[in-house]
Amino acid sequence: MSWDVLLLSVSPDVRTINDLGDDFAGESLGTPTEVAHRLRQIFPALDLTDPSWGVLATEEYSVEFSIGDDNPCLSLMLHVRGPESAIEPIQRLCENTGWLAFDTSDGDLIDFSNDPAKGLRQWIEYRLKADPSGPLRGIALPIEGKGIVFFDAFAQRALEPPTKRWWQFWR
Repeated sequence: MSWDVLLLSVSPDVRTINDLGDDFAGESLGTPTEVAHRLRQIFPALDLTDPSWGVLATEEYSVEFSIGDDNPCLSLMLHVRGPESAIEPIQRLCENTGWLAFDTSDGDLIDFSNDPAKGLRQWIEYRLKADPSGPLRGIALPIEGKGIVFFDAFAQRALEPPTKRWWQFWR
């Protein structure tokens, strides 16, 4: 479970995903290789072990960059976990590329000058209801040959052995 942000290269007049219309084909962000290179320039610590899936991880937050393999790359999906400080890399990316970021939970453009963390706060509220004890940034799980992927803490608890026998479920 993450807060998801869609990045597109569209006119600044677009304020919501609904403004794009049904026939929207998208403007190219570049080839997947070009997008990965651009991301690495902006975020030198970005793990691109899997060139189609970049991971930026700090002690506070994690941001996964779903680049994909489509050529040209028409969009970039970010899977964000962490506190409000996770807005900073999204804003830096938009400022350096001219791409626009849309909060997929409501379809609205993220306005970095007017409460850009609104959607993230709503996700945090929901996330804390689902698992109040787990870290907001998630837990890194290494995938052989592919780098790391982040999961939520409750996924980690599901891997722990049960504390009682299956037939004692009612106790």
